[in-house]
Amino acid sequence: MAKRVKALVSPDILRWARTSAGYSIDDVATRLKKPVDVIDSIESGNSDYSLTIGQIRNLADFYRLPLSDFFLPNPRKERALPHDFRSQDGGHSGYNPKLIKEMRRASARRDHAMSLNEDLQEEIPAISAKINKKMNPDEAGNLIRELCSVDIEQQKKWGDGVSGYKKWRTRLGNIGCLVFQFDTLPIDQVLGFSLTERPLPVIAVNVKMKHNGRTFTMLHEFVHVLLQKSAVCDLEEFNQQRREDRNTEKFCNASAAAALMPKEDFLAHPIFSSQTGLSDEWSDREISEGAHFFDASREAFVRRMLTLKKTSKEFYVHKRKQYIAERASQRNKEKEKNKDKPIIRSYSKRAISNLDQPFVKTVLRGYHNKYMTMVDAARLLDVRPEKVLDVEKHLMGVSL
Repeated sequence: MAKRVKALVSPDILRWARTSAGYSIDDVATRLKKPVDVIDSIESGNSDYSLTIGQIRNLADFYRLPLSDFFLPNPRKERALPHDFRSQDGGHSGYNPKLIKEMRRASARRDHAMSLNEDLQEEIPAISAKINKKMNPDEAGNLIRELCSVDIEQQKKWGDGVSGYKKWRTRLGNIGCLVFQFDTLPIDQVLGFSLTERPLPVIAVNVKMKHNGRTFTMLHEFVHVLLQKSAVCDLEEFNQQRREDRNTEKFCNASAAAALMPKEDFLAHPIFSSQTGLSDEWSDREISEGAHFFDASREAFVRRMLTLKKTSKEFYVHKRKQYIAERASQRNKEKEKNKDKPIIRSYSKRAISNLDQPFVKTVLRGYHNKYMTMVDAARLLDVRPEKVLDVEKHLMGVSL
C-alpha cells in the first residue's frame, strides 16, 4: 500500500477555508467520508490525525479554492461579502455554499476582466454617477434611463419581455456593468445580487425568472450599484426587521419601477383615465394590460402604482403574494410535466447567455492574444477546454 503523504495545513486554515465557503463540519465529514468528531478535532488542533495531500485537493475542489490557499501561513484576506437584504439582521447566516460560490465566481470573473482589459489595452467604460436614498425615485429612474440612453418610443418597439430584457442588459453592459446570470439557486432563495466595486461593477440575475422579472431585478441591482452598496436581494421591502434595509429595498424597487415606467407616460396610460385617485379595485386584466405596455412584470407595475398613489400598500402586498404563489404553482406544474424528459444542454450557448457577450468576447480575445491558456479560458467560461472554440462559433452566430 502506498504511504500516506500528510499535508502540513494548520487548523486555522482548514477552519477558515470551510467557513468562508459556507460549509458545515458535517458537510466536510460527508465529503471526506470521515466521522464528524474526527473533522472537528482536526480543525480544533486536538487530533494526531492529519489530512493527506489527496484529501486537501479534494477540499480545494469542494470549496472552489486554489490548492495554494491551504498552505498559506494565515488565512487570506477576502473581499467583504455583500450585505444580505433578505435577512433579519443583514448578516451572512443565510449564505449557503452555492450562493457563496456564485458570488466568488462573479468576483473572480470581474478581476480577470479587469486584468484582460489592461493586457489588451482596452478602455473600460467608467460609471461615475452616484445616487442616495434621499433622492426622489422618479429622479433616480430618469437618471438610469439617461445613463442607458433609453427613451419611451424605443421601449415601445421592443415588443416583449425577452427583447426588453436583452436591450436593457446590453445598455447596462455598454456603460460598464458586467451583467451575469446564474442558474444554481431557486428564486425563492435569491433573485439577484450586486458587487458594486468600480470600474466594472457586477449585476447577477437568477435565470429561473421570466424575462420581465429579470429586467426588474437587474434594474433593482443597478440601483444598488449607484448607491454603492453591494447586495443580495429577494426584492422584499416590508418584512425586514431592520428599518434601514426596508427603506433601501423600498427605494431600489421604486427607482427600478420608475426607470421602467416614466411617470408621465405611466399616468397617461388609458387604464387610469377613468380612475384618477387611489384605488384597490384594479382588475388583473388592467394590471396585465398596463404591465405589457411597458414590457414590465405585473408586480413591477403594481409597485409603480403604489409609488404614484394609485393604490395602497395593502393592495401591493396582496398582489405580490398572489404573484409569488402563481409563479410557484407554475414552476411545480412545469417540473411535473418535465420530470421524465432528459435534460439536453449546450454549455457553449449557456456560457454566452449566462456570462454576457462582452465578457465572453474579452475572454476569447485574451485567449487568442495568448494572455491566458485554453484551460484558463475554459474555467472562466465554465466549459470544458475543448469547448472554448465552440463557444466562439456560437457567439459568431448570435445576433446582437
